[in-house]
Amino acid sequence: MSIPAKAENALKKKLVREWIAVDPDATNRAISNKLGVNESTIGLWRNDPKEIEATYDRYMEIAGKELPLVITAMLEEAKMGNTRAAELVLKHFGKL
Repeated sequence: MSIPAKAENALKKKLVREWIAVDPDATNRAISNKLGVNESTIGLWRNDPKEIEATYDRYMEIAGKELPLVITAMLEEAKMGNTRAAELVLKHFGKL
């Protein structure tokens, strides 16, 4: 039993969105070669305002998991005397 064309198209669009969220520098050609979607179709999806917003939201989800590491790095920099890092850490925690 095959997937209906509309559902398959939606799935491929979601995969393209995920790919771009993980690797914003990915080219339409690279994505096209891997997913079997026409390169120009990927370009259309990539320029669709709704897809841009959805891709950005997914990117923020992925990037958000790195924030604790960033805060930890800033704390270490502050401990070593980096006053700008100390300022940012204090602002982050609402202490400045």
